[in-house]
Amino acid sequence: MLLLLITPAWAVDYNGVSFSVEPAWSVSVLQGTIQPVRYQLENRGPAQSIQVVFNQNGGVQVTRTHRLDSGERVTGWFYVPMAKGSWNNYGQVYFRASKSGALPRERWQGVSFGMNYNFDQKNIPRLLLVGQQFDLTGLQDAVEARVGSSGRGNSQGAFARVGATAVPPSWLGLAGLSAVWLEQSAAEQLSPDSKNALADYVASGGTLLLISADTAWCSQWWGNRGTLANGDPGIEITYGLGTIKQLPRSPTGAAAWERWLAELNRPAGLVAAQDLAEQFLARPDFPRVSYMALWWLMAAFAIIVGPVNYGVLRKRGRLPWFIITAPAISIAFGLILLLFFVGVEGRQAKAVVGGLTYLFQRDHQAVTCQRLSVYATSSLPLQYPSGTLVWDKFGKEFGNDFNPAYGRRQLMQDTGASIDCTTGWQLGEGYLPPRLLRAFGSLQPRTERGRALVELRGDQWHVQNGLGVNLRGFLYRDTSGKLFSTGTVRNGETARLEPFRGSLHEWHVANDAWWTLGSHPTTNAYIAVTNEPFGFEKPHPRLTVKPTPHTIFGFL
Repeated sequence: MLLLLITPAWAVDYNGVSFSVEPAWSVSVLQGTIQPVRYQLENRGPAQSIQVVFNQNGGVQVTRTHRLDSGERVTGWFYVPMAKGSWNNYGQVYFRASKSGALPRERWQGVSFGMNYNFDQKNIPRLLLVGQQFDLTGLQDAVEARVGSSGRGNSQGAFARVGATAVPPSWLGLAGLSAVWLEQSAAEQLSPDSKNALADYVASGGTLLLISADTAWCSQWWGNRGTLANGDPGIEITYGLGTIKQLPRSPTGAAAWERWLAELNRPAGLVAAQDLAEQFLARPDFPRVSYMALWWLMAAFAIIVGPVNYGVLRKRGRLPWFIITAPAISIAFGLILLLFFVGVEGRQAKAVVGGLTYLFQRDHQAVTCQRLSVYATSSLPLQYPSGTLVWDKFGKEFGNDFNPAYGRRQLMQDTGASIDCTTGWQLGEGYLPPRLLRAFGSLQPRTERGRALVELRGDQWHVQNGLGVNLRGFLYRDTSGKLFSTGTVRNGETARLEPFRGSLHEWHVANDAWWTLGSHPTTNAYIAVTNEPFGFEKPHPRLTVKPTPHTIFGFL
């Protein structure tokens, strides 16, 4: 139930390298999310490079490399994806050092991740409590009551209490949590990277609860980010897709905790982002050869061409030529098929990209959700920027192997290494297999300086496009709820907005996502649609990317 992270005793001491590893906390793994793993290294030998390798049963491999001087110690993190429908929750970790050598296999360190089927069925939120003053007895009782009779004495894994040093330096390590509870004393001990990770976690849809009676301190600690609203009690700030709330004290007693468990019933940022991305599908449209037709063609060739060739040669009295003509015809047929493949499918890897971005202009904060559909005609590695969450395999065009509940498999990207989908959906040094259609979803909180400036000139609204892309449509909503729109607006140009008299059906995505603008009712907001990639970095230089409409939900 509890895991207090302190400097552990070294689990391994090999050739001058000391090493230990353990899950960052004891929260039960939620399928389809991320589990952080923390390790520590100390180099007692000569200066050298040390690579730490995480192998997960089921195919995920992640590596980290450190250059350590003699006597230097480092703390590192792995962010391990937990596939939906998978119970392979065991991994092994080892290191390879340039001078001390590789850790023998019999000394590899095992890491296991607990799962609780009842928690998944009952939508029990996963909570991280950072500090020492929480009422854990009341929280335990609330969890057991929510699970029901099967949960008696079985609250382990719904929450963990840790110190400030256990907060990871990347938001990916927090992506599977429903909420983070942070005491003031612990907040003051966070490293700058951990504080930034919490900000990205909130921007991506997470909930951060600050436990402090000092409202001025909460405002100062968080800084001038987000939209301030009146909370009850304390302040409440909307930042990106998530929320920061101030509580004078942590909940006490089972009843108080139960109210929070009802509100925080899932890891909203990660799950909501995946659901949103699947509403904005970039449908692949690649010319491909029908493998079934090819199979029938090859069968017909084998059945017909051989006997026909034999009969013609026998009739002309040149039967010995069969030894030469049979392989010659087969080679010619193969070359024709190869040229046909190249002619139809081309020689380059192709991709279709589309998605949506939530852009909070005052904070220069954006959260981009994208779908990349790739058809590779040759092997190539794909790379995503550091700090990007990546998952694969959604969309019904993949046939019968897709299952909305169990087919979505999590990948993640936090170091810029390539994604390997060749064997076991690995991460690392692998390549996308050729002639295979595959789709990847991604979620990335990022800084975005582009903006659309909307201003009232006389009695007429105008928009200046500073988003860095050409817009095919722009729909603006003022604080009173009135709508104004315009058509094409090139980058850097200004256009006049006319009262909107059309139907929101014309905007396609508006019906599914317009409600998101309501989460910022005091802020002017807009929807901008572009046919160009927005916030997208090509994952490989040889990839030919065809953009589809990208929707920008902007808040002024």
